[in-house]
Amino acid sequence: MFSEQSNDGVAPTSLGLDTADRTSPLQTSLRRGTWQLLQAHEYAVDLARDPWDFAVEVFALRSSGVTMADLRWLIYKGFANHGREFTVAGDTERRIQKGGQFLPTNRSCMVLTDAGVEFARTLRLGEPKKPLERAVVLDIGEDRCGPSGANSCGEPPIPPWNSLPKWDRNRRELWYNGQLVKQFKLPSANQETIIMAFEEESWAPRVDDPLPPAPDIDPKRRLNDAIKGLNRRQKNQCIRFMGDGRGLGIIWEGVGGVAK
Repeated sequence: MFSEQSNDGVAPTSLGLDTADRTSPLQTSLRRGTWQLLQAHEYAVDLARDPWDFAVEVFALRSSGVTMADLRWLIYKGFANHGREFTVAGDTERRIQKGGQFLPTNRSCMVLTDAGVEFARTLRLGEPKKPLERAVVLDIGEDRCGPSGANSCGEPPIPPWNSLPKWDRNRRELWYNGQLVKQFKLPSANQETIIMAFEEESWAPRVDDPLPPAPDIDPKRRLNDAIKGLNRRQKNQCIRFMGDGRGLGIIWEGVGGVAK
């Protein structure tokens, strides 16, 4: 319960469960986050699975506009728990270290507590005509892509939590949203190493430079050349790779475009 006065002298309305009704002024980002977490919880209940099997990744929540302040508020209120995920490609079950003294990072994932489920359902009652899936996608699209909310790949530039690229290691093919992006017919060690690093990190928005040191080669230039190679000759230009501005990592995003 907040008791501070705002800058204009008006006490802000509490965000507590007792006032979270149809007229609650809860910011859109917090509603969006709790709806995503509630949907994941309901999937787990429907399949009689542990809610942690459907824990939502923090980077996915952030990508849809949820702020770190929103996530901290949910945790401090006892509405959500968080854990650090260690799942890698090849695992048959998710590996999550639950809780801990640190606040969530982009490598964390979150689930609702029982109180959080009640809170999220109370919020959802306030907007019965706006289903979760449509609310999330359109809100992202209006911010990033214009009114249509989608590009030619069918996804907004920032990927929703349930749409990520997939690296087929056996075929050496990179797929996104059902479309073939890259196919390596000849060995391309640096590019494939970067793609495998993203795959191992469950396609987090950024990964550190995974290329091993090589004598007499500038690592930043080599990384830049590999990124350029990843962006060239895509079968369908649905993914853009970029440097992180410091020469230490790589960023990816979904984009529109036509095959070249």
